[in-house]
Amino acid sequence: IHTLLSDIDAPLSIPIPSGEISPPAVSPGHTVTLRNPAPRVSVIIPAYNAESYIEKAVSSVFDQTYSNWELIIVDDGSTDQTKKVIKPFLRDERVRYFFKENGGEASARNMGLKHAHSAFIAWLDADDFFEAGYLEKAVTVLLENPDVLLVYPDFRLLDRGGKCIGYWRYKDYDLPDLVRDLFR
Repeated sequence: IHTLLSDIDAPLSIPIPSGEISPPAVSPGHTVTLRNPAPRVSVIIPAYNAESYIEKAVSSVFDQTYSNWELIIVDDGSTDQTKKVIKPFLRDERVRYFFKENGGEASARNMGLKHAHSAFIAWLDADDFFEAGYLEKAVTVLLENPDVLLVYPDFRLLDRGGKCIGYWRYKDYDLPDLVRDLFR
């Protein structure tokens, strides 16, 4: 089942522990206009044997209304034609590709994170894709809400033909729950 990251209806608000993380400063009531040089977003795609669907994921990054991004694709030891499928995208200087021995999705994400050079990180699985305005909406929420640590969308579940067959909604997190779920 392919998934589609949908619009952000409301940001998840997680209080930031003082002194631990410092998001971009935005004064209360300040209107943020997104123009380059707006903060760059590193989109990280871990991929393993993703030849059937990674083209749609990568294309969805190129189709964003927010253009200040870099794309880091970490091939986690694929034995199929994943690299061949993404090769045309590598002509764009914003796209970087890394191949590593298979170590699992978490190790691929961590490798991508090590190569990120951005203020913000966006995770995109190889079998998912972003709606065109996703990055712009996410960055806007983060810039306009300095107390927000992260944003995430709900998912639309699609069949192989692209028909919506349901929705998957994430639960609301507080920081301890998030840390527990991410690092268990």
